[in-house]
Amino acid sequence: MFRRRNPQTVMQAAVESAWHVYEGVHDGHPMYTRFNIAIGDANDRTRYAIRVGVAVPLNDPDDRGLPSAEELDELAAIEELILTAIVDHAALVGVITTQSMREFLLYTPTPDWIADFDTRIHELVVGHEVQISAKTDPAWTAYRQFVSS
Repeated sequence: MFRRRNPQTVMQAAVESAWHVYEGVHDGHPMYTRFNIAIGDANDRTRYAIRVGVAVPLNDPDDRGLPSAEELDELAAIEELILTAIVDHAALVGVITTQSMREFLLYTPTPDWIADFDTRIHELVVGHEVQISAKTDPAWTAYRQFVSS
């Protein structure tokens, strides 16, 4: 896999959107992930030391724990809501789908916007439960589990 090696910020890399899709197995269940590998080259990643997870349990997973075509459309709409809500605050770096759940993985430099984001997403997302968590992750451990950087 070839990567662009130009110095850029996390937010510039988020706009570049060099997404790669991976397929695998986690705890015996199929797992599909999509990660923006351009983020791995960002020169200011250490500033983005807070990991925010936005977990969305699937409403009607198939027998493999994956979403139906209809629910994929709903999850895409939720992703657009998240992207709109995080502008200037965080970067979406990955999306993980496995075991009847989709998680959107974000990194941010500050936590001051997360409570408002939580409230806003819960108001905007209709028809799905949304769970938001934040944790300090200066080494980008969650990202590096899927993308070597």
